[in-house]
Amino acid sequence: MYYAMYVVGFALMMILNVFCYGKYNTTRKRAVIYTLVTYVYGVLGAIAMGILYTNISKAHHVEEESRVAIFGAVVFTPLLLMATVAVEKIIVRRTAQKTDNSRGKKKTKTPPPVSMRNTVDLLTPGIFIILTCAKLGCHFSGCCYGVACEWGVHSVKAGEGTVFPVQLFEVGTMCAILLLCYYIKRTEFFRRGMAYPLTAAIYSAARFGWEFKRYYPEELRRLVFGLTFWQATCCVVFAASVISLIVLHMTQPSAPLKTTRNGKHKLK
Repeated sequence: MYYAMYVVGFALMMILNVFCYGKYNTTRKRAVIYTLVTYVYGVLGAIAMGILYTNISKAHHVEEESRVAIFGAVVFTPLLLMATVAVEKIIVRRTAQKTDNSRGKKKTKTPPPVSMRNTVDLLTPGIFIILTCAKLGCHFSGCCYGVACEWGVHSVKAGEGTVFPVQLFEVGTMCAILLLCYYIKRTEFFRRGMAYPLTAAIYSAARFGWEFKRYYPEELRRLVFGLTFWQATCCVVFAASVISLIVLHMTQPSAPLKTTRNGKHKLK
């Protein structure tokens, strides 16, 4: 059931991007390709972070294997996407130069310019939709369970005890974050390229708080300056996201998604 929720999240992301690609001045084909690429990057990032966390646990004499850690998708996916778009821009530029230098060829329709900020903005909601579905999968599989709680949910992995339903609270929080960012992107505050750092900043702040309600062995509870490994990661992601937001706000013009007469949204 856990991995099935990844598939559900991917399907929702694909549907969203196929319908919304026009808002970000790109093509449907490119939106589909980047959705597939983003999913692969997210899975690879989650696997890499899972391996890292497993090794950290073993180093502290705790046998807590983590096959995937969704925070790895939060950390690595945007970096890999930006690198991919940078390569694409180089290829498109060289292709355009060859076309301009050639003669006797038919003129073709010029494709939309490759924009790193627009690309990541398009993909951001889907990334966090997949994370939300994955966290719901955690609830179904019983992993990442909460601390002992009298009114919580039954957990086999917690020794048949009752635990705080931290996964469900995280799912609810992430849904609220997606809705909040949906409206923020339609205000004068928004700049192109802000979608990911905005969502990541709010998510990392929320995740930091919910970590106090997640169960950890004592060896992993105060791993980094009295924080869990994921709380420390939240601090890094939050700081990087806030810096990105400040830079974008100071250097880029306001570009809220505006509603047109036919009900569609586009960048102002």
